[in-house]
Amino acid sequence: MKEKKETRGGNRPGAGAKPKYNEQTTTVAFRCPISKVGQIKDMVKSRMSEWLLIRDITPLTPFGEAINLLRDLADLQNGPPLERHRKEWEDTMDQVYGFLNKWKS
Repeated sequence: MKEKKETRGGNRPGAGAKPKYNEQTTTVAFRCPISKVGQIKDMVKSRMSEWLLIRDITPLTPFGEAINLLRDLADLQNGPPLERHRKEWEDTMDQVYGFLNKWKS
């Protein structure tokens, strides 16, 4: 006689909590004065709420994702690859940030 496959529980595609943010998250821990814990928690909660609000207002489209990736890439740049390309690099970075600021959410 064949054993019946269990159909309850287990791992299912699409199951589980959906991510709140459009990127990976991590836990952050640091020391602060006891008297400032409440203020810091309030600041962090407020800022995270803003991020969620922006995410909910402007869902991540391919264009939005490209903007985020371009901003991350531009922020990682630390100068031209060679000094002789400095002017071209500075002009390009000015154009990139001009574009990013135009599409800032």
